[in-house]
Amino acid sequence: MQSLLADHGTRAGISRIVEPAALPLALRQSRSAASVAAAATTTEVRHFDGLGALRLLVALSEGPELRRYVEDELGPLLEHDALVKNPLLPTLRTFLDSGGNKARAAEELFIQRRTLYHRLDRLSEILGLDLTQVSNQQRLQLAVRGHDLLRKPTLRRT
Repeated sequence: MQSLLADHGTRAGISRIVEPAALPLALRQSRSAASVAAAATTTEVRHFDGLGALRLLVALSEGPELRRYVEDELGPLLEHDALVKNPLLPTLRTFLDSGGNKARAAEELFIQRRTLYHRLDRLSEILGLDLTQVSNQQRLQLAVRGHDLLRKPTLRRT
């Protein structure tokens, strides 16, 4: 079912299978998964069980805490990107999605490694963080995913 929906360009969320008495829980689960799917850059169908830490971010996105966290972690970068022609957030996202692997990130961005190194140095300067440290990569990964969730289109409730 999940692949059938995805093949038709649907963004959706799927809950766990539950007994009829637990339908309100299933609805919350499917909405959480749909929120993640809606925030994705590609059309996808997400299953609640596959959300991992994103479950926590979805819950936090319903209040002010996630917005504050994103602002604390990415604020200077978002301000920078709002003023320039070539934003750096896509570079950060690709670097983080590549697990900090610079060669893979450069390849995915279709740029030379030297260009990536320059961008990463600029990102480190703007964010005030050493991007080679795994702990910094983890906190930025959460912030980037949180930013995506906060920017997602509004879900239709049927």
